[in-house]
Amino acid sequence: MSFHRTSPDVVRHGDDITIDWEVQDSPAKNVIFYLRDRLGSDLQVRWDAPNGTSAYSGTARFTVDETSLATGDLTLWGFGAGNGYASVSYRTDGTIYKSPR
Repeated sequence: MSFHRTSPDVVRHGDDITIDWEVQDSPAKNVIFYLRDRLGSDLQVRWDAPNGTSAYSGTARFTVDETSLATGDLTLWGFGAGNGYASVSYRTDGTIYKSPR
């Protein structure tokens, strides 16, 4: 899986967080990026396939509002993808979770 953040380094209320992603082996039905703000609150920047379809690429999106997170820097602490039958998640500490194993 490869990805690239296309939104600003620092986000404020009303900004979109956007992350372009691509998978190679199997199309995804959902892709989730786990971010943490400067106060330790977590959020998910997601892409979910419409109407049960799947894709090899897309853009995950989240619009920041005043209840979502504190403004300022965000830290990516994990990301994952699933296809309805299997999923894999990666953490920045090097941990990998697979289902089914």
